Amino acid sequence: QPYVLPAVRWGARLQDSQCIDALTQQLHAGSHVLPYPLDGPEEEWRGKPYAMGLTAEFLARRYNITREDQDELAMRSHRNAERATLEGLFKDQIVPVTCF
Repeated sequence: QPYVLPAVRWGARLQDSQCIDALTQQLHAGSHVLPYPLDGPEEEWRGKPYAMGLTAEFLARRYNITREDQDELAMRSHRNAERATLEGLFKDQIVPVTCF
């Protein structure tokens, strides 16, 4: 795990310092700025930071998006990308990478 000691950069000066799990901190990135709404449908998350993966779950519940709807959109997106790739529409964006 990538743990960091933010206060150490400027010197803790004989004081305790908090050790933070940077991975967890990044997974909660935007929710520290904009926490889950206090009136949100998921009571246990109200006013708390949440991992970015939960954003889709919250939106699906709020807008009644079913798993089938999500799967259909994912498949349509995949097929569009596959078609565009085969037609050469991404030829300038897809380049070979040489590893040494």
